[in-house]
Amino acid sequence: MTIAIIILIIFIGLLGFIIFLTRNPFHKTNELRNMQFVSTNDQVMNAAVQRTKETLPLFITELNHPKPTQTYFSIKAMVPYGIRDSTEQIWLEDVSFSDSSFMGMLANEPVFAREFHFHDRISIKQDFVSDWMIIDHGRLLGGFTLHVLFKNMTPGQKAKFQSASGFTFGEDPELP
Repeated sequence: MTIAIIILIIFIGLLGFIIFLTRNPFHKTNELRNMQFVSTNDQVMNAAVQRTKETLPLFITELNHPKPTQTYFSIKAMVPYGIRDSTEQIWLEDVSFSDSSFMGMLANEPVFAREFHFHDRISIKQDFVSDWMIIDHGRLLGGFTLHVLFKNMTPGQKAKFQSASGFTFGEDPELP
């Protein structure tokens, strides 16, 4: 009888450990490998976010009155999760703007903001936008944080990124 109880306890413990591993976001190595972690004290990235905020009215104007050559509009949103003002940066596609808020569809599966999922439509206040981008004639406009990340890539990573993105990427961010 005691051997059966010990085996049951070991089985329950092992089951609990497996559940922990499957629910622990840090175990999702493939998703984490595609994430870029940036310090909140990174001055270059913070300047890029500041430039985003300064030029956001320009993006809104273009979004509300797109040119025929502008084929894609997206914003990077700081999606809140957990406690203590934690946010995950996620690109939103198919965006619209109304009453100081953006509505858009999550362009990838969140890793930390687990109450949201790929293609969920969410609303984000202007203050939670950390980047914007427009594809115009196959060329990137905006993308301030993308430029910071791009400049830190190896030549091979840059080539792979440009090939996968399908748009041209200037040395510095361009405005519409």
